[in-house]
Amino acid sequence: METNSRWGSGAPHWTRTGVIVTAVLGVAALIATLSANGDSTRVNGTAGSAEPVAEAKVDGQDLCGPSSETDLPVGWGPERAIFTDTAYPDSLTFNSTYENEGLGDERNWVGIRPAMSSGEQVWYDEMEIEPGAEYFVRAYLSLDGPADQVAKDVVLNFNLPDCTAHRIGVMATLSSDQTFPARIWDGAEFWSRDDFTLTVVPDSAQLESNRHPEGLPLATYELVSGSGLPIASEEATGEFLPGYAESAYVTFRVIANAA
Repeated sequence: METNSRWGSGAPHWTRTGVIVTAVLGVAALIATLSANGDSTRVNGTAGSAEPVAEAKVDGQDLCGPSSETDLPVGWGPERAIFTDTAYPDSLTFNSTYENEGLGDERNWVGIRPAMSSGEQVWYDEMEIEPGAEYFVRAYLSLDGPADQVAKDVVLNFNLPDCTAHRIGVMATLSSDQTFPARIWDGAEFWSRDDFTLTVVPDSAQLESNRHPEGLPLATYELVSGSGLPIASEEATGEFLPGYAESAYVTFRVIANAA
């Protein structure tokens, strides 16, 4: 992973201020933001995850669609205050910036892409599978808030159903008792005009960050399970620190097979 300026040692930490952006972006503004950054757009060019998904649907079994047109609950959530590089939160919050230079709206933090793709690495919310092809599933984690605070007991979990369907969603949740909200979620979806399955590639999960530029291996099947995995930017203390320089990517791979 190539380190860039927004992850560099000079990248800003959030500082205390009373300014909070509470308005949710309209659909047109969200499309413009995501398209300009090119990192989280759908294959068809429309905005992904424009509407939040209720928590009641996050851990459900409705991530398998019998039709390629099925509407799966893979949007972001919960609704929360959003911030910019000049409007800072005064408490710890994950993925609540909508002007991230590389990602756009951080509430849309889960993406997928072909593992064998070349050139610019673009992550999508929705992708038509090719039977036998391998794909990356990615979560972007960024903690905003006062530089003198840290988040502990951070747990990341992916919900990937074991099913045969025309559309299969993957949903991630990120939680910590030190952040507000205490739990956030987002997802992405694979689809085909024919039945297919997704199989997790063993030992493929890893965390990439400034601290782990070559990738830190993670326990794949604990990550893609009901319990999830503790995630920290400083492994020795189990703390996740605020600031772009401490942001991290967690990825694993899946194989799409025709049923």
